[in-house]
Amino acid sequence: MIDMKIDSHHYTALDDEEFAEYQRLKSAISHENLHGVWSLRQAYKYIGKDYKFMQCVLHSPDGHELFKKVVIPSDKAHGHYDVFADEFIDIWEKHKADLVLIARRMRPVLYPDK
Repeated sequence: MIDMKIDSHHYTALDDEEFAEYQRLKSAISHENLHGVWSLRQAYKYIGKDYKFMQCVLHSPDGHELFKKVVIPSDKAHGHYDVFADEFIDIWEKHKADLVLIARRMRPVLYPDK
């Protein structure tokens, strides 16, 4: 038996088929709720990247310039970065190739191989 919550409603799945349906519903709900504020983790998971990619982008001058109105600084975001989801997605869609190049350029600086 698998216990779960969707939008404050408690559900109990009795088998794998019900659990698969739960996963499908949860995924559909998360893609519908693109508005509002995401954690930085939600943002890089949405675009299929990792933590180091986002740090490289955010710490580069070009990436910082692109995201300066999208990223909520840590002093206002409960000790971590948050992003405005709609604006983040817009910037990602418009500048995807540039952001990948920025991250590649910054990765050896922030995360040198040992």
